[in-house]
Amino acid sequence: MSRLPLRAAIAVAATCCALAFAAACGSKDYGETTAGGPDAAEVDTGTDSGTTTPDAVADAGPSACPGRFLPAEGTYSYGAFYAKDDLKINDASVTTQAIKSPFFATIKHEAAGCWTLKAFVADGNDGKHTHSWKFCNACANDASTLDLASEDDVFAINGVTQTSHYDCTQPQTYVLEGLTPDASISHGSCIGQSTGTQQQTIEVDSVGYVYVEDVAFPYLSEDASVQTHHFDSKSQLFLGGSGSEPTPSTTGWWFDVTTGMPMQIVLLEKTQTKIGDGSVDYTFSLVMARETSGVAPYVENP
Repeated sequence: MSRLPLRAAIAVAATCCALAFAAACGSKDYGETTAGGPDAAEVDTGTDSGTTTPDAVADAGPSACPGRFLPAEGTYSYGAFYAKDDLKINDASVTTQAIKSPFFATIKHEAAGCWTLKAFVADGNDGKHTHSWKFCNACANDASTLDLASEDDVFAINGVTQTSHYDCTQPQTYVLEGLTPDASISHGSCIGQSTGTQQQTIEVDSVGYVYVEDVAFPYLSEDASVQTHHFDSKSQLFLGGSGSEPTPSTTGWWFDVTTGMPMQIVLLEKTQTKIGDGSVDYTFSLVMARETSGVAPYVENP
């Protein structure tokens, strides 16, 4: 975790952690990820994203299609290939540190065919950072899907905590099988609040969500691999509502084809945040990947 002035850290916390880091393959630059073009096929998930609530889809999904994607509950080890904070505050650069590797993430089963992935990105004397994604099994045209229902982020430093939560309009499909490369899936917005030192509305709008390919992902610390569905996502984050300046974010996802477990997540996020009469230019990049195929007994705080 970066060591940065308290006011700066809290001011950028809601921004740097608000998107699905919402965590890669070699040295590929995901800042240039293509989110589908005029020739990309768009997938209609068959639901009005502006009128259906996350809870309604979560309740209806498992009854319409059996829970297709359900990773085992437990604690998983992730390795960070690359994790970096780059900050420039009022034209002065701030020293950064790589996030520790490995770190841990937990899977906890929820009601109505849902489950939560909680990543303990940083947990040290100078601060803590966790990020959670709630996924739910659902159904689109009689096909099983895995949809993102909500996200939570907690960033704490020097006893001050910034908490963010936002819900996604449905369907917000992250896994759908049988797609051809470059097929895009339409997404609605995710909207919520960030509370703490900074009180702000969060709105995350999708620019594009595209299926790339099925590819074998190798575990980092053993001679084994698992087949995955690879999707690329581009989003814009608005702090303070849709009238504010957008923060662009690009994320690559690799989901286990059998369980839906995120095997790898790649995030690149850039923003500028006002602090008093000055500003903070912030770049956050993270590559996280599963270390091993094993899973430890579930604990809330590994």
